[in-house]
Amino acid sequence: DFMDEMKMLEKLKHPNVVQYFGIFKEENEKNFIVTEFMNKGSLLALLHENKNKFSSSQLLNFCQQACQGMTYLENQNIIHRDL
Repeated sequence: DFMDEMKMLEKLKHPNVVQYFGIFKEENEKNFIVTEFMNKGSLLALLHENKNKFSSSQLLNFCQQACQGMTYLENQNIIHRDL
């Protein structure tokens, strides 16, 4: 099931969805998912670390981009489990 999910992630291409590149498996059977590097970290961390530093317009823009990404995933029959 895990590998099927990873194959599905390879096909996703959208500017508001973190790009998945592949999986790395160590000899001890640990799996590491390789994704696009987000130099400011997660959106959640960015919002917490910069509390009250974003304008309403910027926050609305973040929301719109997240909605665009989620709409894309929904159109691909994918449910994002963290939102």
